[in-house]
Amino acid sequence: MQLDDLRLAVGHTKYSAGGWVEFARYADRSVAIVIREHATPHSEAQCKATVFIEAQPLRQHGQVWIKTWSENEGVFEALVQSSVIEPLDRCYACSPHAIARLAKLTPAAMIELQRQEGGS
Repeated sequence: MQLDDLRLAVGHTKYSAGGWVEFARYADRSVAIVIREHATPHSEAQCKATVFIEAQPLRQHGQVWIKTWSENEGVFEALVQSSVIEPLDRCYACSPHAIARLAKLTPAAMIELQRQEGGS
């Protein structure tokens, strides 16, 4: 299936004017989130919102680790405000200055993930 458009918009962050959510997968099949500049797949990436943390595997389908450091400042809040993710009460220190926050995809995001992966 050829995907022609992205349908979940995200507002601006400290270093991004916002954009559109494109889902991908890490090697372990957990969900990755890329914010694209335009509503077309593979347009310029504004940022990769998620991070894969080998030492902290995700326990439930639809959970994601969101990067909160430097270039991703404000991304977590923008994804929550845009109803893409719901915060969970867990963080992980990847380094002293790099904290990832755990979240789960909203029902609307799960539907869009399925659509982007060819499910409907």
